[in-house]
Parts: sequence; structure tokens; C-alpha cells
Amino acid sequence: MAAAVDVNQGITNQKTATIRNYTTNPRLTYKTVTGVNGPLVILGDVKFPQYAEIVKLTLPDGTKRSGQVLEITRNKAVVQVFEGTAGIDAKNTICEFTGDILRTPVSEDMLGRIFNGSGKPIDKGPPVLAEDFLDINGQPINPWSRIYPEEMIQTGISAIDVMNSIARGQKIPIFSAAGLPHNEIAAQIVRQGGLVKLPDRPHDGKEDNFAIVFAAMGVNMETARFFKQDFEENGSMENVCLFLNLANDPTIERIITPRLALTAAEFLAYQCEKHVLVVLTDMSSYAEALREVSAAREEVPGRRGFPGYMYTDLATIYERAGRVEGRNGSITQIPILSMPNDDITHPIPDLTGYITEGQIYVDRQLHNRQIYPPINVLPSLSRLMKSAIGKGMTREDHADVSNQLYACYAIGKDVQAMKAVVGEEALSSDDLLYLEFLTKFEKNFISQGNYENRTVFESLDIGWQLLRIFPREMLKRIPASILDKYYPRGGATGQSELSAASFAVPITAPKIIKFDIKIVRLSPSKHASLGVMCAPDVSTLLVEGEHEYAASAFQAAVHMINHRAITANCSIEQASVLYVKSAEPFLLALKLGEVANAGISVLVGPPNAEASEMIERLCAELGIVFIKYFWHTNSCDAHQGALNVFPVEEYYHLLVNLIDYWQWERIVLVFAKSSSLSIFFRVFSVHYLLCSVVNFPLFSAMCRFHHLLQKRYTRVILLEVDDSSYYGFLRAGKMLRVICDQTNCWRNINRLLIDMSPSATHRFLQAALMLGMINLRNWYLITSLDTISDNMEPYSHNMMRIGLATVWDEERTLNVLGELQQFYYERFVNSWRSNNRDHKHTPYVCTFCSCCSHCYQ
Repeated sequence: MAAAVDVNQGITNQKTATIRNYTTNPRLTYKTVTGVNGPLVILGDVKFPQYAEIVKLTLPDGTKRSGQVLEITRNKAVVQVFEGTAGIDAKNTICEFTGDILRTPVSEDMLGRIFNGSGKPIDKGPPVLAEDFLDINGQPINPWSRIYPEEMIQTGISAIDVMNSIARGQKIPIFSAAGLPHNEIAAQIVRQGGLVKLPDRPHDGKEDNFAIVFAAMGVNMETARFFKQDFEENGSMENVCLFLNLANDPTIERIITPRLALTAAEFLAYQCEKHVLVVLTDMSSYAEALREVSAAREEVPGRRGFPGYMYTDLATIYERAGRVEGRNGSITQIPILSMPNDDITHPIPDLTGYITEGQIYVDRQLHNRQIYPPINVLPSLSRLMKSAIGKGMTREDHADVSNQLYACYAIGKDVQAMKAVVGEEALSSDDLLYLEFLTKFEKNFISQGNYENRTVFESLDIGWQLLRIFPREMLKRIPASILDKYYPRGGATGQSELSAASFAVPITAPKIIKFDIKIVRLSPSKHASLGVMCAPDVSTLLVEGEHEYAASAFQAAVHMINHRAITANCSIEQASVLYVKSAEPFLLALKLGEVANAGISVLVGPPNAEASEMIERLCAELGIVFIKYFWHTNSCDAHQGALNVFPVEEYYHLLVNLIDYWQWERIVLVFAKSSSLSIFFRVFSVHYLLCSVVNFPLFSAMCRFHHLLQKRYTRVILLEVDDSSYYGFLRAGKMLRVICDQTNCWRNINRLLIDMSPSATHRFLQAALMLGMINLRNWYLITSLDTISDNMEPYSHNMMRIGLATVWDEERTLNVLGELQQFYYERFVNSWRSNNRDHKHTPYVCTFCSCCSHCYQ
């Protein structure tokens, strides 16, 4: 009996050893290649071949290639060679069967790396130190363990985030066509993609647990270079794992590229517990590679020559998205495919639509009208949108705003078609409103900059601005409770949820608060726009200045009235010039009487301490809230200790707030004052400092401000120009360019702030244009109102500006102004009301948060 047990145990051990040796070492080598057909190699007299087994091929010249068993017929095996079959000699090629399936090394270190379509690094970096080797076909997910996709992936594109929200774990394709900017859209999604950061939720770091896996299949060298350069220049490469299969790579390699990408995504999602966004472009190249393999195998073709099993094959890719119970990570897929001849009934988009949960449609007509991104929201759909939005995930009004925007846009399209038949004269007043909405919806909501990252809250606020075109009774898809909260023009518009700032309390007043803006005496036209930021509702504009500045101040006021530079929420009825001198109390009293009679309840100003005391006393008698708002541009007087004067340091605090508001990280600041630089260093937080000063050595500047290098800004270039002549700017520009070239950071600069006079700004732009430095689409100017003139037109296609209306991008500027004025308005007035609840007519003195810093901290 014991002998029988020993024999059985010996047989078991022999089988185990045989299997182990077979799976770790090649069992046999073959030189029995009987045929080569396209990417396929047919081998005969093969013993015990296994489906999907990896085969190593050694060519006569020693070159090694790998393949995979596709089909087995008795003792014959059909092997697809990943590197192509060119140069394979049927008599002298050695084939080794490994006994293992295709596995890929995976590690968290794959983030920030670039691989080819076979998973080999091509970024001149070391091989990935594998944490595990995973089957590229993935592991089957038990349907019972799947979790329904919830919460939202934010792309920064309004047409997607508001109208077709993407849930974590969803698979939603982008249907595009040849010649459409789907590559730019894909790059923008990678740059801006992330999790939604709710303003009322403390930052716990979970929102940063986000990664992107990008796989490009069949792209040309130019497209591959575009993706690589864009990701590296914009700082998103560190969170991206990039797979590039070029058009000149073997076609069969495209079969495994998306599977390699999804295997890496599964490791990051289920092992590292990251929320992974997988972007696959172009799936049409993958399907055509599948057709090529099918034709080489002489299979019966299906529709348009594609194999009949293409639906199943695509499902093995798309169905790897999702969420699994017990794992905190998720995989969200955005496959991009180009429809041949714009045909949505083509087998590739047709079968993709059956598998995925919606689609995002890129429209050629919108693209021809220069609208970017040209996303047509009507044929687009996100079937899981309802589970990704709402209170606690985005905002409570999200679903209602989306439905109403859809309805209004669809009606607007119908009205536009009717207008082509009957003419505009036959349309009703409601029809004209829908036409106006249609135009502004496409221009302001769908259209946005290539590098414009809108949060979902900003996109919702833009939607509300468009819906206010209609009377309230026409918005029938939004509940009354939501309308009460978000529809009023002077009430809460969701602005409070734009950032982490706590200015969420809506202001309810029996009448609209009207501001009187006071423009200060030193260069009043320059600060007119900054004063407007603090005033949400203006009925009377009183421009204040000394005699020599009166003309330019009045012109600035008239310009703001004519160009509606204070957004549609404000209404300017008149403008006058007020000369304020401390020796003219009668004039002050007369003007303040006019202010009180006009119903103005808040006064901002004036420019000097002597007039301030008199106005403060008169305002107390008239019951006018007086905000002592000084703006002093003469740094010498400020340093001499002038009391109650708005110091220039506060100006840079405002710049810091603006930069934080848009989360700029790589900026250039250009000053034309010798004192600006030292003041700026005391205010700004600088992490990586490149200081280019005409009369100040770079090394000395780096040593002097070394303590600032531990702060949060990544790249700040400071250019101070002591000589404001054209040649001074030319010398400064050359120095800036040399430093940028030496540090290889010029391409990483994405913001330019210029704080100079109009003429100096013009000279600087002339010099920059000569040096070839004006090549960025997102440079911003902070400069004076009268800079808007014909001499700025040569730069209009390269620049946008904040704080003032422009002749080339007026509507965008109005939106920015509206946000800023609501921002500062609520900080000022809410702070005053919270501190003066029991004193109805007591004037509140505030030097722009110099004495009450909690207003903006």
C-alpha cells in the first residue's frame, strides 16, 4: 500500500515539475515555418500549442521578435508577429514557444514615462522596475462586484462638464472625423482633467489622487510630437502614462497598444487606488488593424470588410472601464474615433455606440464657423450623467440648468431653420429671444480657449448668464426653488461656489445698492477698471481728478459707458467729472448732495487724506456709507508715511489675489518702476525665481531673495525696466530671452502680466514683437483703459486682457469683470454689514482691507 502511495506521489511530482519547467522555459524550438501571410506566420508540426501563447522568433541575423498564437488546428499554429514579418526566412527562422501568455511589467513609476506601442520605454529613461507582471487581456470582473459609476470627472470643457457630464467608471467615446480638432480636445482633456473639488469640502488630498493613461494608435510623427510636447510643457506629464504607436510602426502592434494601456490603468486603479482616465485615440486605426489581421487569416468578412467579431473585440476593450467593490480607484474611458466620411452609421462608431454609455459628437459645421471645441450638444449624450451630478457631487442646480440649456438650444435651432424660410420679420418676440440665446450659447458657452480651464461651477454660472436672457416664466424646466436662488441678477448666481473663498451669502436688500465710483487723481484712467471691479451696480459715475487729469478721466468714463465695460448687470446713467481739493468744501457738499439725492447709498473714494476727513463727515450727515478707498501710485509718498493712503503694496496683494483666483503658476511680470521689484518681493510668494533686472545682476538677485524659494509659485520671471524707452525695452527683452533660453523655461511660461503706462506698454510690445517673444495665446495685460486704441491692433490676435474691455475680446472680459466685481463687492459689503448690524447710517471706513484684513483672507 505504501509503495502504491509512493508511486502516485512520484507521478504527481513529475507532472508538477513538467508543468513548471514548461511554463518557465521553452520546451522545444521549431524551424517549421510553412508560410508567411501579412503579419501572420504559420508553423507546422507543433506539439501542444496553446491559444494566446507567446512565441519568440529568432531571425537568421540574430534579430529577435515576439508573437502570439492566434489559431490552432491540430499540429499547426498561426502566430501574429507584433514587430511585423518583414525579413522572416521560412527555412532559417527559429521559433520558441514560451508556454506563457503576454504579460507587461507595471509599476506606479510608469507615470511620467513614454512607451511605444509594445510597452517599451522610448523616452531615453531606464526600464520600468516592475512591481508586477500582468496579463494584457486583463482579469474578468464579476458583474456582481461592479459598482455603479458615480461622481464626476471634470474636463474643464463646458460642453462636456455641464451638458454631458462624465461619471467615474464610465466609458464615453468622442465621435470625430478627419480634419476636426479631436487631437486638440484630447490634449486639453489631459491638461485639465481631474476630480471635482467642492468649495465647501475640506481638501483632504483625495482630489489629487488622479492619473491619466493616454494611448495613441496609428498617429503620425507630428501628432505624436504634439502630444508629447504639450504634456511636457504644461506640467501634466508627471500624471500621464503615454503610449505612442506611430503610423510607420507595425500594424499588428496596434492590437496590443490599448490593452497595454488598460493593463497599466487597472494596476493604477485597483492596486494604487487612483482614479484613472484612459484616453484612446484613434480607435478607427485599431479597427482597421483588426480588419487587416482578419483578412490575412482569410476569415469571412462582415460589414465593409470588418470581421464579424469586431463587436466582441471592441467590448473586450471598452468593458474594462468601471469601478470594483472594495477598491477605491476607478477607470474612466474616453475612446476617440474618427468616422470615415462623417458617417455615424459606419460600423466602427455604430458598434462603439452599442457598447459605450453615450457619445460626444464633434461637429464639422461648428468647426467651420471657428468655434472651438466644436462639440454639438444635441446629438451628444451621457447616459450616466444623472449619477455624477447634483448636490454633494457638483451643485444642486446642475441637472436643471443642463435640461433647460438643452431645451432652449433645441428650440433655437428650430427657430433658426424657420427664419431661413419665413424671414426674421415673421418671428415672434419669443423666437427672437431664442435666436439671441442660440448665438450667445455657441459663442460664450460652447466656445472657449484652447488653454481655458473652466471649473464646472464657472460653466454653470455662464449657463445662468445665458438663461437670464429669458423671462423667468419661460424657464419651465427649472423648479421654482432653484430659480429663487440662482435666477435673480443681483442675487446669488452660484458665484460663491467658484472658489474656496467664503463669500457665499447672497445679499438681499429692499433696493439695488448703487455705487459711486471715485477715480483717484494720479493717472485716473489707469485705475478706472480696478475701481469698477468693486462696484456691481452703478447708476452714476463720478470721475475724480486734478485739472491736468480731468480730460483723460472723463474719456475713460465715457469709454466705459459706451463699451459697457461693467457687464450687463450694471447700468450707468450719467458721468461727470468731480475735481476734489481740500480747499473746496462747498463743492464737496454740493456734489455729495447730488449723490444723496440720486439714491446712492455707498461712496468709494477719495484720493487724499484732507478731503477724506471732510467727505467722511458729510457722508455721516447724509447717511451715505463711505468706503475710504485710496489708490496711491507714487511709491515715494507712500514710503514717507502718508496716512490713509492706499499703498502700492496693496496693489500687488490684488495681483496675488488675481493670480490665485485663476490658479496661474507660470507667469511673467513686467514692471516699469524701479521700486516695484522690492515691493513685489515682500508681497509675492515665489518658488522658482528667475530675476531679470537691467541694473541688477542675476546672481545677486538669486542670493538676496533665496528665502523666497520655498514658496508655492513654480516659475516667476520678473522683468524690471528702468529705461522705459523703446531701446530700454529692447535690451530688457533680449536679457529676458537669453535667461529663458538658458534655463529652457520660456516654453513653460503661460501668463504675462504687464503693469505699465499705455505708451510704455506699446513700446514693450513693439520690442517683444521684434524679438519674436509674442507667441503665446494666453498672455494677459493689466494696463490702463486708454491703451485700447489702434496702436494695439497688431497684438490683438496674441493677447487677451483682464480688468477692462477690449476691442477684440470684449465679451470674455465682461464675464471676467462680472466675476471680479461680485467677488470684491461681497467681500466689502458683507464685511461692512457683519460689522455694522446695529448702526444703519454709521459710515464704515475701510482702506481696502488694510485695517480689516479678514475681508479678503
